[in-house]
Amino acid sequence: MTTVKGAFNVSESSPLWISVYKQMCDEFYTTTSPRLSSALHGHFVELYSSFKLGIRNLSLLDKSKKCPTTFEKGIPSVDEYVVSLLSLLTSDEKKYKSKKWWRVDVVELLLKHHLDYVSEFGSEKQSANWIVEKATEHKNKFHTDQRNRESELASRKRAVEEDERRDAAKQRKAVAESSVQLVAAFKQLVQTPTSNDAPMDGKIASLRSDMSTMKTDIMQEMGNKIEASRTEK
Repeated sequence: MTTVKGAFNVSESSPLWISVYKQMCDEFYTTTSPRLSSALHGHFVELYSSFKLGIRNLSLLDKSKKCPTTFEKGIPSVDEYVVSLLSLLTSDEKKYKSKKWWRVDVVELLLKHHLDYVSEFGSEKQSANWIVEKATEHKNKFHTDQRNRESELASRKRAVEEDERRDAAKQRKAVAESSVQLVAAFKQLVQTPTSNDAPMDGKIASLRSDMSTMKTDIMQEMGNKIEASRTEK
């Protein structure tokens, strides 16, 4: 993993792990059949999990033992931390797996790779990426919702305009029908025979009364038709 850049903590299907596994087979399994890739990768996952558990538990047991941010061998604080971590890892075989894994050079190697990995893929960068992704997601959702709202409003507007056109058409039809009835009524009135003996004033008064009655009936009928058309809506 030191010679293959970026191979630390990659998945078994990664080309970087495949390259690591090939080197292990070429350099360490020269006289015997190599272990399966899945078995060796599983060993590393188990090893690294125990290592991270040790870092976490050491900070809980002794708050003064804080994991360094960079690894530089020879610095007293780093060397002391490695010794303390190794002591913890070898103190509980069941919790931190087999003691045969843990040596100073193994802890130093893992710590170096761990700090580099955290620096590159740490929570701060992941959080920043997460925030950018969420912001983009929310922006896209806002535009989508806005388009949906505009489409819904346009659909409602078209429906209202269509209802208004239908109402106007019904009202025009009602007025036309009433006009036809009015004309027919006038024709009937004009054609109705009157007595030659009736005085002229009586004829005029009768005509005015009939016209007033018909006008009232026609307006009432028009109002009823308009009200009926509104009720149907």
